[in-house]
This record gives sequence, structure tokens and C-alpha cells, in this order.
Amino acid sequence: GKEMESGEILELVLRDKIFFQNSGGGVTFTGGEPTFQKDFLFDLLTEFKSNQIHCALETCGHFPRELVEPLIEMVDLFLFDLKHIDPEKHKQGTGARNDLILDNFARILEKAGRERIIPRIALIPGFNTDALSISQFISYLEKVRYSGEVHLLPYHSWAKGKYQKLGREFKNLAKLTKPELEQITQAFSLSGFNPVAYG
Repeated sequence: GKEMESGEILELVLRDKIFFQNSGGGVTFTGGEPTFQKDFLFDLLTEFKSNQIHCALETCGHFPRELVEPLIEMVDLFLFDLKHIDPEKHKQGTGARNDLILDNFARILEKAGRERIIPRIALIPGFNTDALSISQFISYLEKVRYSGEVHLLPYHSWAKGKYQKLGREFKNLAKLTKPELEQITQAFSLSGFNPVAYG
């Protein structure tokens, strides 16, 4: 990695502005969780928006409620991770309950509209790929009146090398089979969503 000031990043991005204008592309903030560095994030969002650059935010949704409206003002597209709907299972898997996350998703959906938010589900065998977990995802999205794309992201081991470089243990989990992924995709499709499966 390389540490950079916001001005350096802006200068770098503006070099490609003509390509963004021609392709419909822009900038995606990712992490970790970008809102953990909220001052830096908003500095860049302000600069990019003043230069008419499309801004997307990849988020786990675990940020203070008071950030929802300022983010809606600045972010064009939310790529919003949903890891589990059951609060206790979410806590077991991530260390935190999901009440705030689900509330933030619903508020962004209500205030910004479905065209500006895409739920993304990392499909992790043994954690959230069983029939009950999938039905809970579908029920939640129906309850908050979401419609549109749902991105399905099957677990992979691409980060193994990074873990090794950091001296951290990497857990190798079973991978979804193609029939399992097709079954999950079909469940979303039959419920009226537009599932987009990666991998």
C-alpha cells in the first residue's frame, strides 16, 4: 500500500476524467470499511462531486445512523454488503449484531431509491448458504420493498497470500458447487429479484 493525501488522489483520478465521461465509469471507495475514515472519505467525495465524477461506495453498512443522509447527498451508488439476517448468527460470524446494518440499508433504500443501492451477499458455506439463510435474505429484501439486482459473491480463497504476508491464519472453507450456486440464484430469481452471480 501507499499513503496519499486527498489532493494527490484527486490529481491522479482527474487524469482519467475523460475516460469516465466516455464510459460512464467513476470512482469506487472500498476497504476495509471506507466510513471508518469518514473525514478523509467526505473530503474526497466533495472533491469528486464538484468535478462531476460518479462515486460508488462499497460498505458493510456498520456506520453511525447520522452518516446516512450526508452519504446519500454525496454517493451515487451504494454497494451494500449483507452477511446474514439473523442477528445472533451475524454476531457469531462477524463479532457484531446487524441491527444497525439492516436499519441503514432500509433508510438508504427509502431515501435514495432502489436505483442507488445494490445488496451484495458474500456466500459462505456453513454460514449463510443454507435454505433458511437464503429465505431470510429474500424475506428481508421483500419486507423493505427492495427490487432489482442482488449480487451473489461466492466465497473464494484469493486473499490467502495476503494473510500469509501479514502472518495471519487463513481459514480454508468449502466452496459452493455450481449446482448450489444455481439453486441460490434461482431462489432469488423466483422471488422476483435480478440475481447476478460472480464466480
